[in-house]
Amino acid sequence: SFFGVKWAVFPSLQLGWVLTNEAWFPRTRGINFLRINAGYDISGNDNISNYAARSSFSQVKYNPHANGSQLTNIGNDKIQWETTRKLNLGFESMLLDNRLSWSFDYFLHKTDNLLMLKNFSNPMGGINRYWSNGGKLENTGFEAAFSVKPVVLKDWRVEVGATVGHYKNKVTQLPDGDYTSSIYGTDNILTAVGQPVALFYGYQTEGVFSTDAEAKAAGKDGYLYMVDNAEKRHDFVAGDVHFVDQNNDGKIDDSDKTVIGDPNPDIYGNIFANINWKDLTLNIGFNYSLGNDVYNYQRSVLNSGSTCFSQQVAETGRWRYEGQQAELPRANYGDPMAN
Repeated sequence: SFFGVKWAVFPSLQLGWVLTNEAWFPRTRGINFLRINAGYDISGNDNISNYAARSSFSQVKYNPHANGSQLTNIGNDKIQWETTRKLNLGFESMLLDNRLSWSFDYFLHKTDNLLMLKNFSNPMGGINRYWSNGGKLENTGFEAAFSVKPVVLKDWRVEVGATVGHYKNKVTQLPDGDYTSSIYGTDNILTAVGQPVALFYGYQTEGVFSTDAEAKAAGKDGYLYMVDNAEKRHDFVAGDVHFVDQNNDGKIDDSDKTVIGDPNPDIYGNIFANINWKDLTLNIGFNYSLGNDVYNYQRSVLNSGSTCFSQQVAETGRWRYEGQQAELPRANYGDPMAN
């Protein structure tokens, strides 16, 4: 630190070797430009509140006649930047009288001192998390680009091309072990050691119970059931979603949750075209992402059958009578069975 202000210096080394500039490289129309790139750098990330290292209180009003102070942040003056070490290897090339271009880059990133909210037991209640460094993460992948210029004339020039990328990340360390986080009010995002970041986490399903007999057969002793926050039992019946009982105990609870999706794509990139006529340029571009799962929150509302909101037409095919084979569960206000 310097006068109480924390600072850090992160080095960067980038190397490039243009092979086509070397005297020994053969002069040919097939390879007009060839460059090999290598780089290694260290970068930091401090993307948390400016006051995360300090404990703080805020004034609150408990009623019109009583004011007080409430603990709103627990500080940790030992926290520091995340540190990411990045290795990049690749090449750039121009071929066939500069009509074709091709580039490739491989990367390996390792991050330690991940900034994370760490949990602790607080007998007084209230805040029980504070910022700390404790996680590690790895990212590997590649990015490639290809383009061709089929038309190169005095007034007209056309270039079309595409890029493709792939990455794979893996959490290698967490301070408190695996944990879940919430979007839209439920714990449905899992971050776990040995797994990619932010997997979709929830119940596997096997359709909708057609009859009460099916719901009863899915249970261990009687109906398959779940317990609400008030410790009241609720049995699954015809028209409810058949959640898979992973541990075969006859009860659907958090122990039955599993990984049900991955938001990370298999490949991503763009497809583009540049068309030039004299001084006029038209740029066309499409971005794509393939192989990743997406959480359709809007459909969970419009096909819920459990609110007073307008529903999609698909809701007319919901379960309505004993023995009906349906893809959507029964209408049930408030959705007590988490259908």
